[in-house]
Amino acid sequence: MTTTGICILAFSAFCCGILAAWLLLRYIRSRRLPDGLSEMILNSVPDMIFMVDDKFTVRRIYNADPGKLMLEPHQMIGKKITLLMDAPSGKAVEEKIREALRGNQITEAEYSIVLPQGERYFEGRFKRMRHNLVACIEHDITERKHQEMSLRRDQELLGTILDNMPVPVMVKNIDDNFKYIFWNRQCEELGGFDRNEIVGKTDFDIYGPERGALYRKIDENLLAGTKTYTAEEKYKLPDGSILDSIVKKNVVENGGQHWLLVTRWDITQQVVARNELREANEQLRMAFRAASSVPVLWDIQQDLITLKFSEFKEQYEGFRKDRKGMSAAEVCAAVHPDDLPAITELFNSLRDGSLQAGNTELRFDTTGAYKEFYDLYLAVDRTDDEGRPLSVVGTMRNITQNKQREVQLLETKQSLERIQGLNQLILNNANCGLAFITPDFKVAWSNTPSIFAGISAAERYKQGTCCFRNVFGRETPCESCPVTAAMQTRQVIVHELNIDGHDTRITATPVTDSDNSPVGTVLKFDDITLEREAARKLQAAKEAAEASDRLKSQFLSNMSHEIRTPLNAILGFSNLLIEAGDTDERQEYIHIINRNSDLLLQLINDILDLSKIEADTLEFTYDEVDVNEMLRNLEISSRQKEHDARVDIEFMESEPECTLYTDPNRLMQVLANLIGNANKFTQEGSIRFGYRRKGDMLRFFVTDTGKGIPREHLGDIFKRFVKLNGFVNGTGLGLAICQNIVRKLGGEIGVESEEGKGSTFWFTLPAEKRPAAGGKKKGDS
Repeated sequence: MTTTGICILAFSAFCCGILAAWLLLRYIRSRRLPDGLSEMILNSVPDMIFMVDDKFTVRRIYNADPGKLMLEPHQMIGKKITLLMDAPSGKAVEEKIREALRGNQITEAEYSIVLPQGERYFEGRFKRMRHNLVACIEHDITERKHQEMSLRRDQELLGTILDNMPVPVMVKNIDDNFKYIFWNRQCEELGGFDRNEIVGKTDFDIYGPERGALYRKIDENLLAGTKTYTAEEKYKLPDGSILDSIVKKNVVENGGQHWLLVTRWDITQQVVARNELREANEQLRMAFRAASSVPVLWDIQQDLITLKFSEFKEQYEGFRKDRKGMSAAEVCAAVHPDDLPAITELFNSLRDGSLQAGNTELRFDTTGAYKEFYDLYLAVDRTDDEGRPLSVVGTMRNITQNKQREVQLLETKQSLERIQGLNQLILNNANCGLAFITPDFKVAWSNTPSIFAGISAAERYKQGTCCFRNVFGRETPCESCPVTAAMQTRQVIVHELNIDGHDTRITATPVTDSDNSPVGTVLKFDDITLEREAARKLQAAKEAAEASDRLKSQFLSNMSHEIRTPLNAILGFSNLLIEAGDTDERQEYIHIINRNSDLLLQLINDILDLSKIEADTLEFTYDEVDVNEMLRNLEISSRQKEHDARVDIEFMESEPECTLYTDPNRLMQVLANLIGNANKFTQEGSIRFGYRRKGDMLRFFVTDTGKGIPREHLGDIFKRFVKLNGFVNGTGLGLAICQNIVRKLGGEIGVESEEGKGSTFWFTLPAEKRPAAGGKKKGDS
């Protein structure tokens, strides 16, 4: 029974008691019973009865209960009854007694009295007995009041909870034409209606006849059916927007009343996420379908292997279309015998946790035809607390067409090998050297070992080797590599260089496919030693004349002039190159353009290095360096780069073996700069370079037989923009950059020179080997 029902029963019992006491008083008065008998009867009534005169004075008390009185009964006789209660209660009692004295009606009042044991609540009924005497029947309603207050608190708490729930909550009174009796705050925020606009109205009043009829039909069907309703609904808000929601309705009974409790959850975001998930799943399905693949799921605990998309089984034969999944043993039973060991090992390794992922190719067919090939990839998805696999996921891809293509490719490869053999036979009988270099600088084929027998560099163009590594001993392509230039420009590039004493013209012809993408480069080698002997003498005389002419227009340490000079030369001779008809003249212009390009590149590199030095961002990458090998390579490249036969460049080895842990690129940059600087000021004679060990340091040196440096300028030689000879190309930055690099590498640099006899530039570096893991070299940036 509800709290409301209990209060109703208590109130009914109280009314019955009051009525009985009043009837008893009336009976006693009408019968005029003896006083003793009257008192006995009145004292048997369960409620206290006060006789109060028109001055509100207590004249008599029947059935007194000392526990509910402030004074003893005999102490209260002759006192005003209103003095025994608080002011508001006393005022209310006085008013009701006056009303009773004025008429013949029964008046009522509720009041409270604070007793030592606590506050108690009473209900009094007042009836005139004589013209100046009123009978007050006092009934204790403390328990009922406490129940009412508790009920009120519970109702307020329940209302507060419902009003602050994060979902809309509504209550309709089924017994009153489904009118709304509750509409919480969330309903106001979501629906846009204030509760004062809703309470007491029906869905017809709020939403109109169409929506009202729809909601009424649902409510009536609910009453006739399961008494519970749950469904997704589109809810139209007052602003016209549509809200996706889940509505739940339940019939509840309260004290004989029938209510309909309605809740509505906003699931708009969930619907959007669900639609996105459905779309993503469909896209995933399409992607797997396009790739002829299907996701594979293996529940190890249930030993069930399933394919996620059933369309895959429909597309390919050999699957059990009536089975959603198969055990690992059933899968193995349908695998080709030749592929069974591999798939069995894969399953076992994944199941026992010794393998986290793996793949294998197999032929799977439940009919035994084995026409299709599949690539199966599996990986552990979930494990238990002890690391034992619980589930495995992966993909299964049909590779039948790939297998067929592999057979075709094998046949094509064999055919190409036969054709390549014939081509090689033809190339070996050509009167020039030919080699085909792939985009990754691998020699695909070459006839140079047979055509240029005795020329070591040409003989090193061997099939299958890397051209710059095998021929020149480099780790990167040459700066002026014709192969790189041909592939980048898609044009024929012609270079001339001396290979083991033979002047050689190298013609690089790019080979592209139908999309103009590089396939490789054909290198043609022509020995033009005799042809160029006379040309070099003429070229030397012409370069001397041009150098004399350039001295007249040498700019004075102005960087803008330094940049303009090579740019003007490149632009000018590029235009002359277009108009020139003579081959010798064209080669001359090409040489000038290349030289000025190198000068401009060196100038830009120096400026960039200087900028990095000033910003402290110059990068250093340390590695093990074979010093002898580096200096031998530098000797070869320096000789090839500097064609002047009057200057001999030689590397003088110091130790049979020497390994240094440093930055190889920066070390090479310093040595090349010093050798290039020495070459500028050495017209004839020699340039010797090498190293010596001094304690825990290596002392590198570059000695030339050039002009030397005046003693008064030795202190300025490493300063920036210092040029002792304004007629020599350069920016005056090279030696300053070298000094900074050497110091970053942990060494020092210096110069020893005597004017007219030559110079020796030296620098030191720590000779230590690779440091322990986690260590850091001095100079690291």
